[in-house]
Amino acid sequence: MKTTQLNLDKLTKKLTYSTLFLTALFGLSACSGSSNQSTPAPSQTPPSQPSGPSDKPSTPSEPSDKLSEEGKKVTWRQLTGFPPSSDVAVNDPYNEKQRGKISPDQNAAGYLNGDMRFGNNKDFRKEQDRKEVGYNPDFMNTGTIDKDTLQQYGTEGSYKFHFVNQKDSTYFTWKSESPSTVQGEKVYGLAAGYVAIPTTKPISELKSKGTATYKGHVITNKAKDSKEVHLADLELTADFSKLEISGKITKRDDALLDSRAKLDGENLSEYTTKQEEADRDRDLTLISKEEYDEMVAKNEKIKKTYRTLDITLNPAKIESANGVISFRKNTGGFKYKKMNGSDRDTGVWGGIFAGNEATEVVGEIQGGDSFASFGATEETKQ
Repeated sequence: MKTTQLNLDKLTKKLTYSTLFLTALFGLSACSGSSNQSTPAPSQTPPSQPSGPSDKPSTPSEPSDKLSEEGKKVTWRQLTGFPPSSDVAVNDPYNEKQRGKISPDQNAAGYLNGDMRFGNNKDFRKEQDRKEVGYNPDFMNTGTIDKDTLQQYGTEGSYKFHFVNQKDSTYFTWKSESPSTVQGEKVYGLAAGYVAIPTTKPISELKSKGTATYKGHVITNKAKDSKEVHLADLELTADFSKLEISGKITKRDDALLDSRAKLDGENLSEYTTKQEEADRDRDLTLISKEEYDEMVAKNEKIKKTYRTLDITLNPAKIESANGVISFRKNTGGFKYKKMNGSDRDTGVWGGIFAGNEATEVVGEIQGGDSFASFGATEETKQ
């Protein structure tokens, strides 16, 4: 039975209870959840994960013998390396600093961006730290190929990958299960990326496609101080005659616009309710507790509103460069409607086309200090 809306708080509880139950029986982590057509739940059968108790990860499981549609072992759908974010570009996955470092197949394109720390002394980019948590780079290859199924892999208490396998591409989000302390604030490490078989067909031949519609999802960060993620809906329109791509994100519940919400709210750090603090710092404005509480309530209302606003992805130019057909909008990447009704442009978005006929799209959206991976598959024309 499919429900009309996915409650992620309830889903998180289901994941936790199912994980504890199945770990006790089989030494594996598994999850369950309800789904609908627009907002899928995690897969009923997740890929293999490290065995043993969650706080004592063992060595990685053996790579799967699962075959691709062509009857050959898939080798590109893996994460074997984690180059620094400064070495990667969402629309240039073949650059010399990253080529072959993310996926072992030289024909595969790979992109990875973000902070991959968990706890205060672990960094997932370090091989030794990955070994200690029993990381298996083949985990995406053992998962289900389904554009509407969110799957997960990881070790309880340290890290989790959430990913979606399309036929010729995979997009994913890595998030720490335990927080790090950064400048006195507890934050959960976050990274986003993709691996794909990029489109090699000449861009001139793709113009015959005319306008194509792609539907998929965005894996977003629920909150900076949370280990949860959210799956939003995505629709893209590629006009190959104009060489432009644009889109819209709906059914959001995430932190992608948190930095924008702060701009439209009160800067609470400029105010104080204590006379002695105002006396020490002339930049602080003294206000009453009632006034301060009113500001806090206003900020919470703005933040809650911005968590669910639809986002329009502004048109980005489609081009053929560096071995891929890609796109990127560097400034004013997307827009949303402010609480006063006016539009505001912000952020960056970009990615590449995958599959021989450009039937898939994968990439990343960045807004402030939050970012998200996305993917979509071309809708069959009636």
